[in-house]
Amino acid sequence: MVRKELKLYVAFKRLKNFAGIVVQKNRFLLYLNINPAMIELPHHARDVRLLGHWATGDLELSISSFDDFELSKSLILAAYEGRYR
Repeated sequence: MVRKELKLYVAFKRLKNFAGIVVQKNRFLLYLNINPAMIELPHHARDVRLLGHWATGDLELSISSFDDFELSKSLILAAYEGRYR
């Protein structure tokens, strides 16, 4: 895995970018390279395919607590392994 720090976000890649993080004041936004139509969206996720945003990925996860992060682990692993594209 390679981490690349850019001006507005941090990208993580294996062969291709699988995740990007945008840091905000009270949370961070995690963008995963997952097709949102293929999964049931958790309460802290949204489909951003038709919205403009920084980072790579069509699924946005809003992480503002440790519980949100714990709920996101399986999706992060799925993006890393290239599932749900």
